[in-house]
Amino acid sequence: MLAHVGSDMDWVAALGFCGGSTAYLLTYVALRLRVARTLRRGPFTASVAFALLVPVAVVVPGLLALALVAVVWLVLHAYELIWWREERAPARLVGIGRGRGVGITGPSAGDGAIQ
Repeated sequence: MLAHVGSDMDWVAALGFCGGSTAYLLTYVALRLRVARTLRRGPFTASVAFALLVPVAVVVPGLLALALVAVVWLVLHAYELIWWREERAPARLVGIGRGRGVGITGPSAGDGAIQ
């Protein structure tokens, strides 16, 4: 696809390109539903959007199909960051309290190791 960014994709390439993201997210949704018994709207909605992009990817140039897939991923990540910010805050504070925060916490006992 990257060699011919101006040409349309065939069905197999479009299914692999958009359907791969659909399969990944639906697997995530199914695993979360089985383990936590919850269904979050973001990943499920994004998987439906990827499935709907398969026929679109067949008729638009490859570079535009790549841009559309990237936009769906970016919107999903923005949704997750904004919508679930408060729910992640306690987990971040607990992790920092145990020394497992994000980033480098400094050397431990003077050995120069990164924790």
